[in-house]
Amino acid sequence: MPPEAAPLKTRPVRVSMFLWGPAGCGKTHFANTAPGKRLFINFDNDGPASLEKSDETLIKDYTTEHDSCVNQVKESDPFGIDRELRTHPDISTVIVDSVTAFVSRAVAYSAGHKYAPGSVFENPGPSGYGFRNRFTLGLCKSVLLATAKHDKHVIFIGHEDTPTLGAEGAVNEITVLLGGSLKQEVPSQISEVWHMQERNLVRYVQVRQFGLYKPMKTRMFDAQKGFEFEASNKDNPAKVLLAELFDRWKKNEYNKLELPK
Repeated sequence: MPPEAAPLKTRPVRVSMFLWGPAGCGKTHFANTAPGKRLFINFDNDGPASLEKSDETLIKDYTTEHDSCVNQVKESDPFGIDRELRTHPDISTVIVDSVTAFVSRAVAYSAGHKYAPGSVFENPGPSGYGFRNRFTLGLCKSVLLATAKHDKHVIFIGHEDTPTLGAEGAVNEITVLLGGSLKQEVPSQISEVWHMQERNLVRYVQVRQFGLYKPMKTRMFDAQKGFEFEASNKDNPAKVLLAELFDRWKKNEYNKLELPK
């Protein structure tokens, strides 16, 4: 049955986010400040190691599941997310950590696979990279669909790529480590795309493109008045919490917020 039309002001709004940045800048820790109980779909080795033990953080760990974690994309309920959200309605946020790690698994799995004829581990070729793209987009679309169905927040985490250099060795851009067209296709499906970095023991979040860094975008903040905010520092490791930001946005009737001071 097709969905019924409803006034936009009454439609439940959840946050979909892509949070990317270099290793060790606090992405996983910051994502875990999202609202309510959090469910991690984990592909990163030692990804949850930075998290404090808590009954509010659940982990589905696929770090030792190589072929099966890629094959999950073809299942009717990939990664069991729909089942988990029906069984545990108190889960408010699903976090995929990380899309970059899943991409690596998909490329490795493509070697000699029927979906990627001619692909080998040392040289995946067009078939292998095509396999990578299909399965990674399948991951993102299935998680977005399952979380939207239950009106849950979703956060995808990605790592930062090495800078892209021009012909004379100058840096052209610094972007997310996904490969090929995925660095544009994956963020295009997500409403909040934020970059995170650490400078002098202070962790910053950028919400719109600046310098050579891209992509970033936001519907939550008035990005005309700035491009970054301080998320945490040594003296205040919980300066900004995603749960508080999401709650402020909801109370503001989803109108744009000023960046945190």
